[in-house]
Amino acid sequence: MFRALGLSLILISFASLLCAQTASTAMASKLIEKDGRRLLYGALTSEQLFFDFPSWKAGFDAYKPDSSAVEKLKPLVAQPGVSVLVFLGTWCGDSRREVPAFLKVSGAAGLKPSAIALYGVDVAKKMEGGLIEQYQIKRVPTFVFLKDGKEAGRITEYVKTNMENDMLGALSSTAPESKQ
Repeated sequence: MFRALGLSLILISFASLLCAQTASTAMASKLIEKDGRRLLYGALTSEQLFFDFPSWKAGFDAYKPDSSAVEKLKPLVAQPGVSVLVFLGTWCGDSRREVPAFLKVSGAAGLKPSAIALYGVDVAKKMEGGLIEQYQIKRVPTFVFLKDGKEAGRITEYVKTNMENDMLGALSSTAPESKQ
């Protein structure tokens, strides 16, 4: 009887541990209230962005990149030291349009998710940590393309042609371009 009771306790403990582990890995909203708006603020992931703003996921799913431009992007994003800083406002229509397209093109071109850093800013385009000042962010979205930690180019607020061709321009240029 004690043996059966001991086995039951072990099974119950294991089940509780499994449930607790599953609950801790479940996605939870990270929306905050700032300046009267609900927004994501600071470092975030695309998964968090899509969880809290499902319409952004719909934009990602709907975007159809130009396959020939994506093919040209592949060797550029495969170079060592290529990364992108993305400053966005979840309250901003331009961010809502451009960020999902960027994420779709980046994935299609093979840019590793670890090479992309997403940052949510408030309506005043402020964020703790000094990156806003360091990269002189005045409009969102701003995509800062880095090669070995140095700015290679940027896309600010909206694309000139389409996301994939503007990314090609940003990664092919030797001097940063800015519409700020």
